[in-house]
Amino acid sequence: MIKKFSLKNLELPKLEQDEFRLLVAEVATQGFTNSGQVSQYIVRNKLGDRYQNISGFLEMKKADDVWDFKGGFPKHIFARLCQELNLVNNGSMARPGKFRSFKDSD
Repeated sequence: MIKKFSLKNLELPKLEQDEFRLLVAEVATQGFTNSGQVSQYIVRNKLGDRYQNISGFLEMKKADDVWDFKGGFPKHIFARLCQELNLVNNGSMARPGKFRSFKDSD
């Protein structure tokens, strides 16, 4: 089942807003239609290093499996990104858990 992300207006601290705007501008040029494409682009291009306040390690869970996704975003940032870019969820059964930014991982 494909579902559309929805998100109410969400205020972010200025540093996170600036990084988010830069990220949206960069990813918008790629023509992606679903969230999985964005995730692949983020990992392949190591965008987590560039956007260290809004990206980092995201714990993912699927059934009994748990792993850290390097280059992930907290749920509210990822949902807002998908909303801004009009992306759909590709129906993955994996669910996000705890998030730790790259900045806080040093």
